[in-house]
Amino acid sequence: MSVIKKTNHISLLSLLLWMVFAWLLVVEVSTDLAIDRSVDTESDEGSANDLDQEASHATRIVSNSSSDDTVSSPSSQSRGIFDDMASGLSTLLSYGSSPVWFEHIIELWKQSSWYRGEKFDCALSITCAISGKKSMDLCNGGLIWTCCVDREKIDRIDPDLGALDNAKCGQIVQQNSIGKKSARIVGGHDSAFGHHPWQAALIKQSFLSKRISCGGALIGKRWVITAAHCVYSTPVSSMRVRLGEWNVREQSEPFPHEDYEVERKIEHKGYEPATFKNDIALVRLNRDVKYRQHIIPVCLPSPNEVFTDKPAVVVGWGRTAHGQLSTPARLQEVEVEVVDSTSCQDWFRQNNRKETIFQKEFICAGFVTGGKDSCQGDSGGPLVTQKDGRGVLIGLVSWGISCARPKLPGVYTNIAHFSSWVQQNIV
Repeated sequence: MSVIKKTNHISLLSLLLWMVFAWLLVVEVSTDLAIDRSVDTESDEGSANDLDQEASHATRIVSNSSSDDTVSSPSSQSRGIFDDMASGLSTLLSYGSSPVWFEHIIELWKQSSWYRGEKFDCALSITCAISGKKSMDLCNGGLIWTCCVDREKIDRIDPDLGALDNAKCGQIVQQNSIGKKSARIVGGHDSAFGHHPWQAALIKQSFLSKRISCGGALIGKRWVITAAHCVYSTPVSSMRVRLGEWNVREQSEPFPHEDYEVERKIEHKGYEPATFKNDIALVRLNRDVKYRQHIIPVCLPSPNEVFTDKPAVVVGWGRTAHGQLSTPARLQEVEVEVVDSTSCQDWFRQNNRKETIFQKEFICAGFVTGGKDSCQGDSGGPLVTQKDGRGVLIGLVSWGISCARPKLPGVYTNIAHFSSWVQQNIV
């Protein structure tokens, strides 16, 4: 019996260590390379222009002041199974000193979550089933660690809730005050619910996890546009698109988000992973989107239209500081200024950077003093300006050097340059 018990303890320890290793794969190494603005980035020092060749993506906005951390550590008075794991493994691996990296990993697996204004515990999915509750993927643990929601609380959504029969691209109709602006991140803030109805979240999922990896923009009933580096190495079967999302940690919005399977993806044939040239892709959804007050497509610009010096807004759920692990719950927004490619290239040279800002394929957005920018986790997200009272998509978050640094603005795919390519492929 003692041999069997010892073997079981070793197996359990091995499982826990493998779980730790798996989570480490999503932790970003903070570097000063030119990287795509993604959640988990792996540096490749051998690639051209010191750019990373592989990464996965999501969305985030940065600023220079301190921000509220939207992921709080579990209280010492209310400990869960993963807190006990952390303590046990910390003691085992570091003889009593709790490693900071492990505490951050444990934070990713939440102890509770919110659904329709009520708080529910997170637990193993089998525990939810045994207790007669519904397992919902709200705890960052995929199909293993889930939120146990009372079945009578699960929404039965009216298919016509918030539906619009005369929706027009780029027009905002949701004018409620939910999520009213409050300063939280450098140069940015929480957006208001429904004020960016074209925002799409690209979700990559596996058996153990389900996470927003990139942003995108709805441009039609079956089409979402995003960065090529967000999808080129990911099979269609592992991707989902979420529309109408706002608060990723609660389901308390006036209207619910909607998830779609991906039918196919179209990457630009000229996409170059080493330089991010032609960093654009289209994702076709498996069914038509029904436009609602919080789900409306964005307008596309005219071919080769110029937006230099125009104000524009970039949005996303990405990190609020370069290399930071936690991400905001609510969709963030920040206003930046479009910088012409020539000036952008000059700024990069003044910072001793060797990356090429391709004149037609890229536009930049930010400020000479820095302070406001997109960042890791914002890949594929929309950069939108206003024209005649409508939102026009002028860029997609592509890459950058760190975040919000002086004379190093974010680099975006220039949608006006690719307008004809988009129209040819969505026909």
